[in-house]
Amino acid sequence: MTKIKEDVMEFWQLGLYAVASVLALRSLTTLMANHRSRARRDAAIQARLRINQGLTQQAAPPAGGKQQATAKTA
Repeated sequence: MTKIKEDVMEFWQLGLYAVASVLALRSLTTLMANHRSRARRDAAIQARLRINQGLTQQAAPPAGGKQQATAKTA
């Protein structure tokens, strides 16, 4: 090949490499953003479940307290 054709091919290869790099970085940032969003949502769901479990345990009567007392007197 001639020197001009080699230079043109090198230019196009460099351009394609740059475009591929930009697309890869965009894909990576999108993937990381989606992961962060999902992790936050999962953490919020887990926190809500822990809060709800704590509230239901406080609202429920103790399992051994009143039921045993009424069973002994009856």
